[in-house]
Amino acid sequence: MDKLPSLVIIVGGIVLAIYGASAPKPLRDDLPEPVANPTSDKPVWLLIGGTVVTLAGLIGLLHGSLGR
Repeated sequence: MDKLPSLVIIVGGIVLAIYGASAPKPLRDDLPEPVANPTSDKPVWLLIGGTVVTLAGLIGLLHGSLGR
């Protein structure tokens, strides 16, 4: 994988994670009532997705630099 697409993927993952961390309703507010609000897990999925995408970009960046 080239460096530019990997860097774009890393930046996208970081943006997702920051957006998830700064969601209007923090995760700690949802803990007492986990079933009452089914859309409350969106920040968690944004954080998980951002982390996975960032790791994928880092692996692509390292794989591309090690292969050359």
